[in-house]
Amino acid sequence: MQSRQPRKTYTPLYNPYKSAESAGKVVIMLLLINIVLSIIAMWSSYSQVKIIDRISKGEDIPENVIDENDEREATIGFVQIGLLILTAVFFCIWIYRASANLRSFGIRGLNYTPGWAVGWFFVPFANYIMPYKVTKEIWQASEPTVDQWQTVNPPPLLLSWWIFWIGSNIVGYISFRIIIDAETAKALLNATWLSFVSDLLSIIAAGLAIYVIKGINQNQNEKIALVGKYGVIQFAQPVYQTPQQQNGIPYSHPTIQENEQISGQANASDSSYQPPNEYSDIPNAKPVAKPKQQFDDPGGFTDFDYVDDHEKIDDFEDIGDIDKIED
Repeated sequence: MQSRQPRKTYTPLYNPYKSAESAGKVVIMLLLINIVLSIIAMWSSYSQVKIIDRISKGEDIPENVIDENDEREATIGFVQIGLLILTAVFFCIWIYRASANLRSFGIRGLNYTPGWAVGWFFVPFANYIMPYKVTKEIWQASEPTVDQWQTVNPPPLLLSWWIFWIGSNIVGYISFRIIIDAETAKALLNATWLSFVSDLLSIIAAGLAIYVIKGINQNQNEKIALVGKYGVIQFAQPVYQTPQQQNGIPYSHPTIQENEQISGQANASDSSYQPPNEYSDIPNAKPVAKPKQQFDDPGGFTDFDYVDDHEKIDDFEDIGDIDKIED
């Protein structure tokens, strides 16, 4: 009695690409609103500085002027907090999608999952450094023309963005603590100036964040144009060989169009042209682009593999309809 061999099944190791550009545009719009609001907050802080200075000199300030100042400062503060929360929500959506897209490119050797790309923002103390590392990795791996993504040097403005953002938060927190405990005009004056500096730093951070978001989105859009929606890149090398390759003729990496032409000509002109024998036991096997490690390249991209029609594909004829492959 012949022993039963386990069935082979092959599935893609990536998800279809979904652009992060829409979420990025929302974040950029909210950041621009934050910049405008921070400018208004700086003007309000400066107005409060002048009032405190007049009080320190013994000048009699009408009660209604003081009340209006306090109400204005409180209103601006609450609006800033609400806008900050809304911006953070959409930024998390954007960074999750940008991180998930790295898997769509078939990139290997990544250190952070899409979930942790968001999660590190909420881990105390670690959120002072880890979100920057996540964003740095996304920038590096999104570089469109480099397959060894770990060698990519991100622009200095990426680090500058994070430094200004952390600085704004630290200065803002110190200002808040001083205002709560302030019992003298001098303490209130110091807190107001710190609030002014915090808003200034946040404006710079917001501008740099817009640069980072646009840069990553642009890189990923360019990369997907090279990779193709389902992982076939310009410098991909097929697993199976043409008759010319089998005869020892050196193979040069083709473009996407050349690769498709070579495969089409081989199938049409050579009836003996068959997939590798290791896939011969899979009924109705079809070629599907799949990320696969090549040579010593930790960023190796694509190769071809096969999926079992009966177990992994639900009524589709076009191999490009990858969305119909079950998880």
